[in-house]
Amino acid sequence: MILPETLLQDVRYGVRMLFRNAGFTAVAVLALALGIGVNTGTFTAYKALVRRSLDARDPDTMANLTLILQSGADSFLFSYPDYEAYRDHAHSCTGLIAEHGRPAHT
Repeated sequence: MILPETLLQDVRYGVRMLFRNAGFTAVAVLALALGIGVNTGTFTAYKALVRRSLDARDPDTMANLTLILQSGADSFLFSYPDYEAYRDHAHSCTGLIAEHGRPAHT
């Protein structure tokens, strides 16, 4: 078998070249470690803050309603009478909940 023999020679040659250029090797390893660390931290924070699961019995069956305005823009803000109308007439849902948000200060 020639493959394991040539592979071992290639690995030895690669290690020799890395030790010959120790400065380049150190910078490359440091850059890789820094990049992997930053990506791990970013995606961990994203999963913890943005992609966290909902505190519900079956969160996969939940849906958000969006109001499409005449201008074509969408809004998640509903009036209380709109909420009551959806709650009383939405027969495709088993329930409807609302959250009272604070108005944005501009």
